[in-house]
Amino acid sequence: MQTRKSDFVPATVIRRGIEEDWRDVRRLHIKLALEFPLVVDVELNEVLGTPDGYWQNFVHTCALGTDQALFVAEVNGTCAGLGNVRLQDTLARLVMLYVEGSNRRTGLGPAL
Repeated sequence: MQTRKSDFVPATVIRRGIEEDWRDVRRLHIKLALEFPLVVDVELNEVLGTPDGYWQNFVHTCALGTDQALFVAEVNGTCAGLGNVRLQDTLARLVMLYVEGSNRRTGLGPAL
């Protein structure tokens, strides 16, 4: 029997973001600004100029906060997507969802 490329499923994990994920979150925000500048309404220079402390604080707040959460999708040990959920009154709202282009249409978006 011949093995096809589609027979291989990459190892995928969806987990709650931790403080050490800040570099991946920054990297994915940069990719988001590059791919969808009109949708995101953020200039790439603004994202690139944002200090590391901002990203560290953002991820820290998401990792430890009670009013929002960051979920990370890892494919073969590499961060490939993220979702940010905020609690507003009694509703949980998806504020941002991003999956890298090469991992789209694989089910990561709905899983996040």
